Amino acid sequence: MGANNNSKGILLIITAMTFFAMQDALIKFIFEKAALYEIFFGRYFVAAILLFGYIKLRKQKVSLKTYYPFLTILRVILHFIAFSAFFISLTFMPLATANALFFSSPFFVIKFLVPKPTANKAKIM
Repeated sequence: MGANNNSKGILLIITAMTFFAMQDALIKFIFEKAALYEIFFGRYFVAAILLFGYIKLRKQKVSLKTYYPFLTILRVILHFIAFSAFFISLTFMPLATANALFFSSPFFVIKFLVPKPTANKAKIM
């Protein structure tokens, strides 16, 4: 790993964050005029076109077969619920607050999922 890869990675992260910020701002303004599912369809349609174009350009073969269909369906449902909640939250709170909560969500997950250590005399001895 050279400095060139680090620079390229940093540039890609900044570019991606710029596009995500533009998307969030656009959703905040469009949400009043369009239904949530129309926004979802447009977002995922554009993402699919870009992804399939990239795969075609790289000439990669992709298999959509899964060995865990139940977990895949569960993941799709949870993803849909999470993005629905995030997009709706964009309409009710300022962009900065919604994004701050979004990027701090791993800390909340750790806080609520990691059990608190308990110490008693029997464990210490």
